Amino acid sequence: MEYFLLITFVCLFAIFSTVSKTSPLLFTPVIIALIIFAGTRHETGNDWGEYLKAFNAISSSPSEIFNVEHRMESGYILLNVAVKSMGGELWWVFFICSAFTITLIFASINIYTPFLALGLLLFMRYGYLQFDMMFVRQGMAVALFFFSIQYITSREIIKYISVLSIALLFHVSALILYPLYFFVHKEYSIYKVILLIIFCLIIGQTSWLEHLVNFLPIDGGKAAAIKGYVLSDVWGVPKLLSFSFFEKLIILCVAIKYFKTLKIKNSYFIIFFNFSVIAFCITLLFSNYMVFVDRLGIIFNISFIILISYFSYLMQQRDRILFIIVLCCFVTFWFVRYVHSGDTFIPYKSILF
Repeated sequence: MEYFLLITFVCLFAIFSTVSKTSPLLFTPVIIALIIFAGTRHETGNDWGEYLKAFNAISSSPSEIFNVEHRMESGYILLNVAVKSMGGELWWVFFICSAFTITLIFASINIYTPFLALGLLLFMRYGYLQFDMMFVRQGMAVALFFFSIQYITSREIIKYISVLSIALLFHVSALILYPLYFFVHKEYSIYKVILLIIFCLIIGQTSWLEHLVNFLPIDGGKAAAIKGYVLSDVWGVPKLLSFSFFEKLIILCVAIKYFKTLKIKNSYFIIFFNFSVIAFCITLLFSNYMVFVDRLGIIFNISFIILISYFSYLMQQRDRILFIIVLCCFVTFWFVRYVHSGDTFIPYKSILF
């Protein structure tokens, strides 16, 4: 019930804001609601158990700060240390992380698209649960990366590297984002895009990653964890013909069809189109390894928030309202269905009640 009320609140606000063209400042109640919902959760979310173990294991003693068996990055460890030194609990950490992630993503959406209400609604599909109730550390890193995309377009490499370096303090996956600066802003022919997709589809049908990790000398640390994921009977399993696969395919087909129109409408279209292609290629390339589709995919899936919002350029105001109503139904269906797919989100518990 709590999840349904939350997504209904967001949907109603998104529809109202589309009709009345609400100022970004008036989105504050929704932002606060999202932060409180994720930030005050207790024994809820599939990351709760591991983060609780890490919080209890992390010492506030300066000499033992990084003496923790859990694979946590230094930025997240220091945040836990700061909270523990003030006598705080784990929910303090979640609240700070949620406030940071949600606020920064909202600010970024406001930079990249004029359709703010639509962007916030799509965040509920492509980011909220993933970043704030599942992969908290990676969520903070992705929020920083999302914000830094503007510096790729403006060709400010120092600012881009600086923001990514902060992201790296919270999740090691930020490492793969540095090279993107040099090619993701360019426009490529649709022919080359289709060839890339076909290539990833073919390679993805093999066990290429399993052969790679068996070939490389991997002894310990995060590399050993990656090998464990690949060879796992739980995480190293196929994930191709999923709901998400067809969803991305349809979105890319629409973007390709109206490519020329959309690239004229917004200067950020090319870069978010390229990121969406990367997200789809990850789905294909790692189709035999579910964990990498999930963990790498969420980095680039956030681009669909912006790309889909650009479809509004193709519509009149009345059609935009109908479009957001349809998306509200879709996002609500996905959101409620997802939280009820296991027992990690249900029942929802909060330190407030």
